[in-house]
Amino acid sequence: MNIACLHAHHSNIDYIEKALASYDVALTHYVDPALMYHIKGYQSFNPYRKVEEQINWISSTNPDAILLTCTNYILYLSTDINLDIPIIKIDEPFFLELKQYKTAKLYFTNPDTVQGTMNRLHLFVNNKSSSKKYSVEIIPNAFQLIMANKKNDYTEAIVEHVLAAEASEIIAFSQLSMVDAALPIEAKSDVKVITSINALTVYLERELRLTLK
Repeated sequence: MNIACLHAHHSNIDYIEKALASYDVALTHYVDPALMYHIKGYQSFNPYRKVEEQINWISSTNPDAILLTCTNYILYLSTDINLDIPIIKIDEPFFLELKQYKTAKLYFTNPDTVQGTMNRLHLFVNNKSSSKKYSVEIIPNAFQLIMANKKNDYTEAIVEHVLAAEASEIIAFSQLSMVDAALPIEAKSDVKVITSINALTVYLERELRLTLK
């Protein structure tokens, strides 16, 4: 089994490698952080066309599946794209797990991912016709740390902010870059933290029939 992974930041590679390390799978990683830059900087830029080009280019290397780890790549993936292999969107296993809870607080460090993630979440759980309530908070001054490759400082900033809030509900991190903050928060509080990596292996076992080495 060969899975091609498309990331918006190189730091996401390590999270996927660790999550799937015990499985009989080969991972090939592609990183392109420029999508949001072009969306913001060029009015004529067509993100749907660009994402489709990238997906078709990656599929030409004959992987068994493609894994998208970036919210914005998922958002701009056209529903009309037609491939013979599955495209796994990393937020869908996350939404499936989150759907089990009536309330949760979603933390973000990257403001650019908030609206797209919440729009997809509400559609996924049919939030408008249910009693589920999800709140959002952006952790200030953290995202620039991971962009500057200050990973430890970034994780520490997330942990400190969340613990200071003394949350009493389910906490959720949709961004892969926030995964390392989950264990310290759970160790120092009674709060459950859902991350985008939590349900990924179970999802891939079911959808791609991954097996252990």
